[in-house]
Amino acid sequence: MSRKLRLEYLGAMYHVMSRGDQRQDIFRDDDDREKFLSALGEACVKTEWQVQAYCLMRNHFHLVLETPQPNLVFGMKWLLGLREELARLGWDEDQLRARRKGHRAKVMLARRLRQETTMSLKWIAQRLQMGSWTYVSNLLNEPPQTQPQAQEVLRLCQ
Repeated sequence: MSRKLRLEYLGAMYHVMSRGDQRQDIFRDDDDREKFLSALGEACVKTEWQVQAYCLMRNHFHLVLETPQPNLVFGMKWLLGLREELARLGWDEDQLRARRKGHRAKVMLARRLRQETTMSLKWIAQRLQMGSWTYVSNLLNEPPQTQPQAQEVLRLCQ
């Protein structure tokens, strides 16, 4: 049975919690916490959220958010989506920067973000450090046969 749709409305207050898969750690050290808080700050700028309180634990976090606009789901997808995808690839921010802008795994990630979220090409290009949004657009419009299979993406990431 699926859960009920989340009701969103102007000026709502939410208690948001996210836990690692099977209660695994999501924050290894203070550096991870700082990166998360930086991403949360970016999300607040993008969505106009106001954080009333937060608690970062080893394997989960709690946020109390006020949302002037009904955009909680959009903001949480933005906040958690890229972070989880980079973790799945085994990359951190430094490794993302070290990859060239046309790296096949980056293109695959950009394609997934474009298909599964409402993120703009400009945001994707900036966040994945891929140059201009027009460059990303050209990469995403290449014929699919030039894109690697999932196994090849994992091999490329190692």
